[in-house]
Amino acid sequence: MIAILILLLTVALATYSPADPGFSISMHVDQVENWLGRTGAWISDALIYMFGVSSWWLVVTGVFSLLSLALGSRRSDKVREQERGLSWIVSIIGFVCLMFGSCCLERFLELGVYGLLPAGPGGVVGHFFSRPIVHTIGVYPAMAVFLVMVILGASLLFRFSWMDICERIGTAIDTVLHWGSIRRAEAEDRRIGEQVRQEKSSETLPVKHEVSIEKAPAAATPEAEHEDVAGDADESSAAEAPKRPATRPSAPIPLRTDLPAGPRFPLSVLDPPDPEVDTVDEDSLALTCRLIESKLKSFGIDAAVVAARPGPVITQFEIQPGEGVKGSRIADVCDDLGRALGVGNLRIVMSLPGTTSMGLEMPSANRQTVRISEILASEEFTNSKSKLSLALGKDIAGNPYVVDLAKMPHLLVAGTTGSGKSVGINAMILSILYRSTPDEVRFVMIDPKMVEFSPYEGIPNLLCPVVTDMSKAVNALQWLTREMNRRYSLMRRVGVKRFEAFNEKVKEAEEQGRPISVPSASNPDEMEELKPWPYIVVVVDELADLILVGSRREVEVLITSLAQKARAAGIHLILATQRPSTDVVTPLIKANIPAHIAFQVVTRYDSQVIMGEPGAENLIGNGDMLFRVPGMSSMVRLQGCYVSDHDVDSAVAELKKYGSPEYVDDVMEKVEPEAGPTQNGGESDALYDKAVEIVLSTKRPTISSVQRHLSIGYNRAANLIEAMEKAGIVSAPDSSGKRTILTPVGPD
Repeated sequence: MIAILILLLTVALATYSPADPGFSISMHVDQVENWLGRTGAWISDALIYMFGVSSWWLVVTGVFSLLSLALGSRRSDKVREQERGLSWIVSIIGFVCLMFGSCCLERFLELGVYGLLPAGPGGVVGHFFSRPIVHTIGVYPAMAVFLVMVILGASLLFRFSWMDICERIGTAIDTVLHWGSIRRAEAEDRRIGEQVRQEKSSETLPVKHEVSIEKAPAAATPEAEHEDVAGDADESSAAEAPKRPATRPSAPIPLRTDLPAGPRFPLSVLDPPDPEVDTVDEDSLALTCRLIESKLKSFGIDAAVVAARPGPVITQFEIQPGEGVKGSRIADVCDDLGRALGVGNLRIVMSLPGTTSMGLEMPSANRQTVRISEILASEEFTNSKSKLSLALGKDIAGNPYVVDLAKMPHLLVAGTTGSGKSVGINAMILSILYRSTPDEVRFVMIDPKMVEFSPYEGIPNLLCPVVTDMSKAVNALQWLTREMNRRYSLMRRVGVKRFEAFNEKVKEAEEQGRPISVPSASNPDEMEELKPWPYIVVVVDELADLILVGSRREVEVLITSLAQKARAAGIHLILATQRPSTDVVTPLIKANIPAHIAFQVVTRYDSQVIMGEPGAENLIGNGDMLFRVPGMSSMVRLQGCYVSDHDVDSAVAELKKYGSPEYVDDVMEKVEPEAGPTQNGGESDALYDKAVEIVLSTKRPTISSVQRHLSIGYNRAANLIEAMEKAGIVSAPDSSGKRTILTPVGPD
């Protein structure tokens, strides 16, 4: 009915004609131009005569009221009558201010849309009220007053905030400008990477006709080879880890929503790539190929060098054994061959992927330093959209090598002093910090040496201060386990199985204006809105100190639990050690951390422990590494990125410009088990009688009340309330979660 009246009023005003009879003029005409006939002519003439063109605000107000009623009838939370009445009063005041200001302002603007209006612009209202105000304060002050009345009336009537509109417009402008700056920065990074790529000749060196010098094929990306294997890592034997005692729930991680996206620091603050270096020359490469064949023949082995692939640090020779020659014979004379060639650190690859040949890797005459800035500017890193992309370095062919930590999903790193392990860890950290804001990725850094991670102290991405006390490191692992369980509990409530799906569902709910709410972790009687979670990357610089200083069994159980289940909760581990022995890298830890990196190690036994096969003892150090993830047919040899102290300091200085970190206070706090033989929260609990007394005296049978009065954890307080329910003192919770006191009995 209301909609029909609004439609008729709109038609009457739209077809108004001064020639029609009406309130302001009396005449007899045979033909009425108004579509609603004489009734429409009289109604439109009366409105135009009283309010002028401002009469159209009646139509706008009617449409808005109709929409408000339609939408308001669908709301599940009905507004109280008192609040509804107050809302109508505010709307009436806003309508009066709007009409009054519009009529008076129309008088100055001389709006003659309908030709000659009956009472002039603004109608009788505008003419009657504007004249005395203009005579009193002047024309321009009066116009300002009327404009303010229109603005204020519109805000009250249509229930919006001009400040909010201005803020949204400003935010949109700022977003567009920032998007443009990000695009320019990415274009500059791509230009730098392309310039470096063009400067570095990728052509191989031609030698004699009997040996093919070719560019090695790019190493297979680990994402394609191990995605399915890593995808099942968190679904493996999670039940094998011993259950932890019940502890108090973890508090949600505070997020920084005021930080822009895009690169977090410009590549210009990092050291630029070094000039091109010829690692080998044509003559020496051809001579080496002939020497290898000659020395193998002197050992009674018939083999031919069919290809050579020079890289930034290592040159790989492809060897084709003769008919009936076993590959193990070539491997057995590897040390003798190195001595005969005058080259140390030879490494034999028993089978090159996709060929029937073996590989012989030896150091190049000249080393080429791989800078972190070069890898971050590469096309491979730019095309990797993951927030956990790691710039590891270059493969033997000189191609940038980038992997995704989220797909590994955890990484075990080993290497002796001087092997480049700490530099490699810094490269991984800077790779993540380069494109991730604190609300996307947070770090927990455990540094037993107290110097390796100290430069990162104070960056916004830290979840807690850098942990240097190993007892607090154990507390941090316990907190991470609680946080993992908390995330799984919330994912189960929301109805998703993975970290990424949870964030997408929460963001979608926020965009639709219906945020998801769950009981608060600290006070279940209160509701809190869910926010997207950040990834949590745990970096341990020395696993040996963490295991040997703390409780070995407890640390092993915590790491195993995180390695088995934390991936789907967005928690990832990077564990490093100088001692890859079985008392540090235990079989349980190794089995649950599928991705491994080995820098140079001391013995063949250490390589066997960390990589499952020998070879890492023959690396040449200074960033030379072997990398493997499940599903890869063989290990990949890489030259790691070099990260100088200047790179770290410059990047950290840029990151600190975004503000200070927002730490979670209880990450490093020790949390004792809340239930024991005499404090399990039942009737045998020493605090049971006291809890009953509190419930009867306060008449509040809630878990939060017992928890607050007794200063105990949530689990224990919940058990006490459940014990009272079984004893018939309090009722079971109703549909709204409330309980009532059934029998006013004493604690006895």
